[in-house]
Amino acid sequence: MQKHYRTGEVFSYLGETYPLEVRVSAARAKTAGIADGKLLVFVESEEEAKVQEVLFDWYKKQAKKWIAGRVRFYAQMMGETVNRITIKNQKKRWGSCSSARNLNFNWRLILYAPEAIDYVVVHEICHLKQMNHSKAFWKEVENILPDYKERKAMLREELL
Repeated sequence: MQKHYRTGEVFSYLGETYPLEVRVSAARAKTAGIADGKLLVFVESEEEAKVQEVLFDWYKKQAKKWIAGRVRFYAQMMGETVNRITIKNQKKRWGSCSSARNLNFNWRLILYAPEAIDYVVVHEICHLKQMNHSKAFWKEVENILPDYKERKAMLREELL
């Protein structure tokens, strides 16, 4: 899917779609946000590479905040502790877990519905108990999210 980083293109955020509106503004350059049903990106020039850079930076910041909150919620619910949460730019993985109790997440998760994001968060926290994909691991996931298969399926759609 080839996206164009200009006014009118449609982008996802937390599972909802928004038309992009690029605004040239030196005062507000390099900022973005949702307002009036649009995804606004403020740049110094309408060059698509600049728009993409600002948009991706905004997505990464939103992903960090959103995912960190969900990790805190589920880790507490599951009685687990997490050392560090890192947002990465990955092509193939949604998340990973290290034996040092560090969790990594792909920033592109912020494009998907909260239910899909929660699936990845729970999946990675379950790896703190089971560092594999055994039946016991999937049972841990299912105990928290009985509908995890449906949530996982949401991630198959390419949104960017």
